[in-house]
Amino acid sequence: GGEAIARQILYGQRYCEEKFGEMSEIAWLPDTFGFSWQLPQLLTQGGIRYFATQKLRWNDTNPFPHDLFIWQGLDGSPITAVTLPPIGTDIEPVEMAQYAANWEASTGHSESLWLPGVGDHGGGPTRDMLTKAKRWSQSPFFPTLTFSHAAPLLDHLTQPHPPGPPSPHHPTTPSPTPPTSPLSLTAPRPPGLPAPLPTWTDELYLELHRACYTTHADQKQYNRQCEDILFQAELFASIATIQGLQPYPKAKLEAAWKQVLFNQFHDILPGSSIPAVFEEANQNWQAALDTGTQILQQSLQAIAEQVNLPSPPCEGAIPVILFNPLNWIRSEVVSIAVPDEQASIPTWQAQTADGEKFITQISQASDNAKNSSLLIFVPDIPSVGYRLIWLIPTDEETSLPSTPDHWMLENQILTVSIDPTSGNISSLLHKPSGKETFSAPGNELQAFTDKGQYWDAWNIAPDYQENPLRDFQLQSIKWLEYGPIRQTVRIVKTFNQSRFTQDYTLDHQSPILDIHTEVDWHETQVLIKTAFPLTVSAPYATYEIPYGAIQRPTAPQNSHAAAQWEVPALRWADLSQNNFGVSILTDYKHGFDARPNLLRLTLLKSPLWPDPSADRGKHAFRYSIYPHSSDWQAANTVQMAHNANLAVHAHQLSSASRSYNHPQEQPSSPFLATSTSLLNLESSSVVLSAFKQAEDSQDEFLLRGYESTGQSSKLQLSSPLPLEIAGTTDILEHSHSELSSISPLDIHQWQIISLRLQTENNSEE
Repeated sequence: GGEAIARQILYGQRYCEEKFGEMSEIAWLPDTFGFSWQLPQLLTQGGIRYFATQKLRWNDTNPFPHDLFIWQGLDGSPITAVTLPPIGTDIEPVEMAQYAANWEASTGHSESLWLPGVGDHGGGPTRDMLTKAKRWSQSPFFPTLTFSHAAPLLDHLTQPHPPGPPSPHHPTTPSPTPPTSPLSLTAPRPPGLPAPLPTWTDELYLELHRACYTTHADQKQYNRQCEDILFQAELFASIATIQGLQPYPKAKLEAAWKQVLFNQFHDILPGSSIPAVFEEANQNWQAALDTGTQILQQSLQAIAEQVNLPSPPCEGAIPVILFNPLNWIRSEVVSIAVPDEQASIPTWQAQTADGEKFITQISQASDNAKNSSLLIFVPDIPSVGYRLIWLIPTDEETSLPSTPDHWMLENQILTVSIDPTSGNISSLLHKPSGKETFSAPGNELQAFTDKGQYWDAWNIAPDYQENPLRDFQLQSIKWLEYGPIRQTVRIVKTFNQSRFTQDYTLDHQSPILDIHTEVDWHETQVLIKTAFPLTVSAPYATYEIPYGAIQRPTAPQNSHAAAQWEVPALRWADLSQNNFGVSILTDYKHGFDARPNLLRLTLLKSPLWPDPSADRGKHAFRYSIYPHSSDWQAANTVQMAHNANLAVHAHQLSSASRSYNHPQEQPSSPFLATSTSLLNLESSSVVLSAFKQAEDSQDEFLLRGYESTGQSSKLQLSSPLPLEIAGTTDILEHSHSELSSISPLDIHQWQIISLRLQTENNSEE
């Protein structure tokens, strides 16, 4: 996620400053498996001037064309990038001379870097290497060798200059809204300066290691859960601190974040480590998750206790406060656990403090009658806020409609038909547009033999599609629940020794079909995908990346695009025409492939090396199908994907321990009403990504967000909290500008913005 990358930069630079007296000017990333298009903006906002990697030398199809270049980010931010020499090299004069000659031919510079060291594990040079270097430095035939830092050499090689035109080798892949460089591409060059560097305007996709989007699903699941829980924990802990309800748990949050950031190491999160690594990593993931969950619950409890409760509508009514952690209003089905002692109550009603009644349904999906939940469709839960509702037990028997004898789910927006012979989706009709979503059965599980290509856990075999396996067998299909709030059909399939249970779920007024999947997986060197053949046909598919989105071609016209036959996405991928499109939303499945009328999501892989037990066992994940009658921006796909990942929190209060206000009494504080937005950014495209106490001040808070659609926007903060915008900052929380009012701020396309907020409260850690 984008905020995790921001924290890597923040904590990394603070460490450098603490230990070495200065921040790093180079993002030194020799072995990361590809680089997001938003990195130039993130790095430059973190005080970094150079980006360095050698990993693109590993491309399996196209040699990367540049050794020294300008990498222009999604928003137009430029950073100087260098392709490093290979790591794990000796002082070998022939190799060094050949490399230097190639470097000079590529860049025009006679000075170059060399990285002597042991292996690819970050080891430095051995004594033998240093002895060789000393010997060769005395040779009249060999270039001068100097041990030094990289930054001074890069400073010498890269005098200020405008970026050059895009590389002729570079695939002409447009962004959803093409970025505009803040620097002129045609500015005159003063005499004596080097020629403009070539400019790369795309992500840096590694043509290798494509399985790392999928291998070791537990690492991806933990990472998503931890990033989401820490965002929410910081958000509501900050609100509780500003209200004076509790001290801000800064040390605990920082420790949890650092556990998560450590596990984002390039062989842990990709799933390409040995078994012992994951045993330790999982303990750290769980510790961070537990810390975040505890802080979140304590903060919600503290805020909930300040809400002024009106008198209950009847005896036995239970007050529940629904918290929305996202910065837009939500209307959706909320699941609330029914207390064990009240599980025998046949029906419940739900209403607001003003008496507005909601449709309810007891969930039939639970196998444990004492662990049932109440489903309620609740409209208009405020942005980063809450809404109070009452649960009212009743003795009235509510008869649910009997389950039909067909396998069709339907609500106000979608009609879904399930094929009883295959368990696939035979039809998904989008009612507002009258359009059919699928051109052939949808959610078709597909299996392939996948023998790894060099490194089993890292790679998907390039010929996997030539080796399909057709062993899926439908075992059963049944209605799990059928009511006014939720309809669910469950199918069970087997594949060899493995079992897939999939619940198709359609909620009241939801435009999304959810597919909750549980797998007991016991295969070896088998790849599983699910296919969505669409009635849409488009030359590009759009995928979420950290703090942004990217278009990639569905019908490649060159070898660079063709090499991207498996690509990563964060929470969603979309295929759209002007008047209709389909988004696939995911929780922690990231690998996709696409054709003009097809999206496929990679679900499972089962490598043998370096962890022979990788992914064997039980999995639970969710993905969703979202047809829409517009492009992804107008359809709010970004918000829908966030909704699917961050649920509304239902916080039950003990009514017996609370006193009630009479209707004529005024709340003691303006933000303790029965329904309130605590933070409102007044923008449909700016996504809140962090709200936390400032690193170096207890009286200031940091709010970060990003423009998510590639279109300019305006941000205006409104809040009942005692907050005012004091200025903008970078990722390091260094002030950039002072602001004297909270008038709307202009936000550029794909911009990451951090605001410094001042509060009147003085809270102690």
